[in-house]
Amino acid sequence: PPLDPSIIDNSPDALPDETNNETEDSKDKIISELRYKNAKLQDDRDAALSEITVSSQKARLLIPFSNKVFCFVAGYWIVAVVIIMLDGYKGNKFDFPDGVLTLLAGSTTVSIIGLLASIVTGIFRSD
Repeated sequence: PPLDPSIIDNSPDALPDETNNETEDSKDKIISELRYKNAKLQDDRDAALSEITVSSQKARLLIPFSNKVFCFVAGYWIVAVVIIMLDGYKGNKFDFPDGVLTLLAGSTTVSIIGLLASIVTGIFRSD
């Protein structure tokens, strides 16, 4: 059949009422499903954002490092105390000059304060 522009003038302006209602119902159903999915995704996103923050992740990463530093400092302190106590015990021939003992005690104190300060600064520093 040949196409005639006059059929455009005879075309209906709207769909019949039955089809129109079905279309509106399906649109409402799709919109409500999309709203539900959107709300669920927003809740999942909010939960994920509240779980992991930069500071909590950084603290989790620094825990093994800080434990190793603490063990090192504790071991260093124990060795220094043992050396000082052996030097103080006069029953053996374990004798260090006073300058060496002063240096050992001072370096122990400085290392403990410095390492602990760097750990505390690294963990609690605000970016």
